[in-house]
Amino acid sequence: MALPEILELLEQRREQHLAELVEWTAIPSISAQAQHAGDLRRACDWAADYCRAMGLETEIHPTAGHPAIIARHDAGARAPTVLLYGHSDVQPPEPLELWESPPFIDNWGSGEAVGGNAEPVRDGALYGRGASDNKGQLFAHLAALRGWFEVTGGPPVNLRLLIEGEEEIGSPSLGEFVATHADELCAEWGVVSDGPMLAPGMPAVSYGLRGLAYFQLDISAASADLHSGTHGGAVPNPATVLAEFIATLHTGDGSVNLPGFYDDVTPLEAVEREALAALEFSDDEYLKGLGAPGLAGEAGFTTLERRWTRPTLEVNGIWGGYTGEGAKTVLPACASAKLSCRLVPRQEPAAIEAALRRACAERLPVGVRWTLLVFAGAPAVLTPTDSPGVQAAMHALRAGFGAEPAFIREGGTIPVVADFQSVLGAQPLLIGFALAEDMPHSPNEHFRLDCLYGGIRTSAALWDELARLG
Repeated sequence: MALPEILELLEQRREQHLAELVEWTAIPSISAQAQHAGDLRRACDWAADYCRAMGLETEIHPTAGHPAIIARHDAGARAPTVLLYGHSDVQPPEPLELWESPPFIDNWGSGEAVGGNAEPVRDGALYGRGASDNKGQLFAHLAALRGWFEVTGGPPVNLRLLIEGEEEIGSPSLGEFVATHADELCAEWGVVSDGPMLAPGMPAVSYGLRGLAYFQLDISAASADLHSGTHGGAVPNPATVLAEFIATLHTGDGSVNLPGFYDDVTPLEAVEREALAALEFSDDEYLKGLGAPGLAGEAGFTTLERRWTRPTLEVNGIWGGYTGEGAKTVLPACASAKLSCRLVPRQEPAAIEAALRRACAERLPVGVRWTLLVFAGAPAVLTPTDSPGVQAAMHALRAGFGAEPAFIREGGTIPVVADFQSVLGAQPLLIGFALAEDMPHSPNEHFRLDCLYGGIRTSAALWDELARLG
C-alpha cells in the first residue's frame, strides 16, 4: 500500500511546502482590480508550472476574463474520475492600514517585504491575502498530489484539475468555460476545498452552499456636487435617499424586506435543526474569535442556522459625496451601495433581482435617478450526506486530522459548484481545511499551519479512498 510511504514523504516536506505556499501567496492576484491582470496571469503560471513539474498534463486556457487551468492524469478505465477545483484569485486587501503585516510579502526570511518588514509566518499561521481563501487550501491538494506522483507515478483516480482566476468576482466566465470544456471535465465527483472546518481540530464535510445575488445601486440627482448652503433643502440628496432606502431593506425582526423574498424558501426540517443544534458551537467563542460585541440577524433562528441555512441581504459598501479630511459642504451628485444576497435552495438570482428592482421603483422618490447593476448570481447547492463520495471524504478527514468529522453547511458561495452538478454530472465533495476565524475577505487573513498540514494529509488519503469506489 503506497499511502503510508506518501504520508511519510509529505511529513518530511513541511518546510518546503510552507515556503512554496508563501511564494504563491505573495502574488497579488486581485481579480476585482484591473491593474492586477498581470498578477492574475503570474499566479496562474505559478500553479500551472507546479502541476507540470509533478507530472500532470497541463494547459492554460483563455476565457472571456482571466485565464483558467485544466490539468489531467489518467489512471485507467476502471478508476473513478474526480474533478478537483480551486481558484488562484484573491479579494482586494483594503483597508491596508488594518493589516499587522503586509497582505502580499516577498523574500520571506530576508527581512524584505512588500509594504513592510513583518514576517508572514507567525503564531503558527501564514498571514496574507489568499492564505486560506483559496491558495492555501488548494495548495494542500497540489502538495499531496505531488507526493502521489513521486511515490507511485500518480494518484489512483482519473484526475481533472480546474483552477480559475475569477471566483472572487463571481466567476463570470467560468460557466461558459465549463460548458465548452465539458467533455474534458466530466467527472463522478467534484472536490472543492474553499470553506471552513467546524472549529480547530474539528474537520467537516459541507453538504450545502448558499447561493449569491450581487448588485450595485447608484442613485443620482444633480449633474454635479452642489453647495449645501445654496441648494440644501431644495434638491434631493442622493446620500440621504440611499440611506433611507437601505433602512427599508430589513424589518424590525431582522428579516429581509423585499417583495416575495421568502416565497421559494423551504422551511428547515426538524431533524436538520436538531442536527445543527447538536454541533459543538458556542456563540460566545464565535463572537470572541470575531472581536464583535454581539449577535444580530433574523429572529427565531440560531447563529448557525442564520449563517448556513437562511437567506440574507447585506450592505457591502456605501459611498458618495465628500469623505476626505476636513469639511466640504456639498450635496453629492450621486451615492452608491453594493448589496449582496445569500440565497438558499429554490431561490433564484433572477427572482431576487426582480424583487430588488421592484423595491427600488416603489420606494425611491421621483426626484432622483437610479441604476441597478448586476455583478454575479449563483444558486444554492445541497449534497446527500449518505453518498459514497461523501463517506470517502469522511474517511479521508479522519485520517488527515485524527478526529471525527461533522456535517455542516457553508454560508458562502462557490458559483461553479452548481454547474458541476448540472453540466458535468459531478456530485460535490466540499471539504474545507480553513477556519471561519481565519479572516477571509478581511484584513489579517491567515491559514493555520496545522490546518495546512492536516489538509495535505487529508488530500493524500482522499485519492486512495475515492479509488476504492471505482
